[in-house]
Amino acid sequence: MAVTGLFLPVRGLEVNAAQGLLGARVEAPPRQPDRRSWQERRRTAAWFTLQLAVGGVVSGFTLAIVPFTVYTLVLPFIGGPVVVLGFMVTPGWVAALWAVGGLALLAALVAMAAGAGALLARLAPVLLGPTPSERLAAAEEHARTLAERNRLARELHDSVGHALSVVTLRAAAAGQVLDHDPATARSALAAMRATAPRP
Repeated sequence: MAVTGLFLPVRGLEVNAAQGLLGARVEAPPRQPDRRSWQERRRTAAWFTLQLAVGGVVSGFTLAIVPFTVYTLVLPFIGGPVVVLGFMVTPGWVAALWAVGGLALLAALVAMAAGAGALLARLAPVLLGPTPSERLAAAEEHARTLAERNRLARELHDSVGHALSVVTLRAAAAGQVLDHDPATARSALAAMRATAPRP
């Protein structure tokens, strides 16, 4: 089981299974274009092994306890004495106590299965979620994206700011010469039209 988790790409399947079957909230690991890290492989193998081992134990107990409980519930209705687990069970109160014991065992099985599910749901985010190195790589990628956005915003601000400054100066010049030199004012307005940022 551990070798399967180490070498086969089962992490994505296990994340989906943990979310769907256990209701665990597992942060999706980032997509890795390059090779899987050994830290991620070990964690996936640990989860895969733990999940299958716990599932196997719970399944084994279920296969043994459920028929045993049904058998103990039938004991009070059997006519003669019966040997159960090496004990002679006679009809009456002794058989009824065995039936109660079988129901208690079934309740313990249900509690064990619920506890195993809760344990696995708690460990799923730890073992299947992003590793510290994956979180660091995702944070670095996010920082690079933000830096690129800031650079583009600065360049856009600088170019638009320059164009608006030129438009403002030409508008002021056109306003000064509009009455006594209309040709220069028209020239300034045409230059403003050419310089102004397009919507």
